[in-house]
Amino acid sequence: MATAAAVGVVAGATAAATSAALGSTVTVLPSSCVTVFNDDLTYFQCGSVWYQPRYAGSGVAYVVVAAP
Repeated sequence: MATAAAVGVVAGATAAATSAALGSTVTVLPSSCVTVFNDDLTYFQCGSVWYQPRYAGSGVAYVVVAAP
């Protein structure tokens, strides 16, 4: 029998794959993303969620943004 914590993790993973709050960040994009260039900016479309890369030092994070 699954624990409540395990069920919450699975439900959270499903929700994260289908929607994300504007301004939230991830360090790794889902594998199904498509790169989109618009007005000299780079976006990544992952289903219905759009990301833009943000660079800090030697790292990169991807921020959820509104569709261009």
